[in-house]
Amino acid sequence: MATRPEGPLQGQQGLQSRSPESRMSVKRRRDYTAELLTEGKTYRQIAAATGVSVATAWKDIQVILAQGPPVDLAEQRAMALSRLDSMEERLRDRLNDFEHELFNAEGDTVEVKGSIERTMQELLRVEERRAKLLGLDAPVRTEVDASVQVNYRINGADGV
Repeated sequence: MATRPEGPLQGQQGLQSRSPESRMSVKRRRDYTAELLTEGKTYRQIAAATGVSVATAWKDIQVILAQGPPVDLAEQRAMALSRLDSMEERLRDRLNDFEHELFNAEGDTVEVKGSIERTMQELLRVEERRAKLLGLDAPVRTEVDASVQVNYRINGADGV
């Protein structure tokens, strides 16, 4: 849980008399707002916790979101690949379960409790997402240089 920073979180002196200390309090307030936002707090809860209006809390959140996530891109890619790995594993397990459900102990065909086709489509989407994430679907530039030579023969005119 986020702990409220010490000191004032907002500069109430007004725009013209705003000192470096009050500007610092805006930064601290926004840092605290970011912590509260990651905890899933609402605009009203953030406004109450930081001592500002809901409109100011909304503006602070817009500034925070415009700055983008502070997470490393390589870390995000690794987390996404890990999620795709676990999804693929579950889908492959489901396919194996379908295989066991196709025949009973006597070898007679039984009805499958689920859709093999749907599972295959989901597995394909996971693999497509992995390819995009790894850049395997990037377009490849190819150039084709071709020349064609055409010879015409006219029957009867060329002595044929």
